[in-house]
Amino acid sequence: MTRVPVVGITVVLAAVGVFAFVHVKTTQLPPPRNVVPADRIAKAAARTSSTSSFTFTYHAMLSGAGDSLELHGDGSSDRERRLLAASVQLDPLPGVNVDRLRADVVLDRSDGFVEYLRTPSLGDKLPAGKSWLKLDARELGRAKGVGLDELRQGDDADPEVLFRFMRHADHPQLLGHETIGGVRTTHYSAGVDLRRLVATESDAVLRDELRRALEVPGETETLYPADAWIDGKGYLRRVQVMFPERIPELIPHGVVTITMTEEFSSFGTGVHIVVPPEASVVDVAALVPHPTLA
Repeated sequence: MTRVPVVGITVVLAAVGVFAFVHVKTTQLPPPRNVVPADRIAKAAARTSSTSSFTFTYHAMLSGAGDSLELHGDGSSDRERRLLAASVQLDPLPGVNVDRLRADVVLDRSDGFVEYLRTPSLGDKLPAGKSWLKLDARELGRAKGVGLDELRQGDDADPEVLFRFMRHADHPQLLGHETIGGVRTTHYSAGVDLRRLVATESDAVLRDELRRALEVPGETETLYPADAWIDGKGYLRRVQVMFPERIPELIPHGVVTITMTEEFSSFGTGVHIVVPPEASVVDVAALVPHPTLA
């Protein structure tokens, strides 16, 4: 899944004497209200991404071929330590134990990319006394035959994917004002050119996923809708993007439309993320001879 952006322009009149006041008043007229700076969303994405920490919630809807699947969760991001923790919950499916649709994820990007995954669906596939599966992408690499795309569940919840997406939002339009989490925000709609995003994306995994969206049969549109709700301090409070993708595991011969919505709060207030202790972890490298975990 692709996983894959300051509001309120104020003209400050600092009048020092009559002549200074008249000069500022006549040369710095405020822009028309319907004019939105082209980089308004991109700046908000950059500001939100650069804060020391925040909490978030997310909801994803996957629909296609007359069927749909939803997942949701919440988490926290420690930008200084480069740690992220999130819970993932699929909405109930017929005949499936709801506990098997739940997972906890910790991402550690302090030195490479390490993901820790805990889910009842692993069941007895982990050694006795172990509750977390560890995936060190740098050590494994793709050549070892482990399905890294399937294991990297944390990427779906990582807001950084959406931040990168929103940095390329073009031609924003002002839609109005809404209150989110008790905070007044300004709602903008925009579009993201996926071809340009693919051409400029430095993360190889994300670039490959974005490219797959471009390769969806019958899809010629490359400008995808993106909405942003920005508060008075220039932070993103909510982001929503929608795009098509091929997901054969869900719909073998069709196209899935993905709608991803994330909300952000508690900027810079500090979060507490604990990396699972080694005693409770089994490295997926030990399971490489038998990599099937489902």
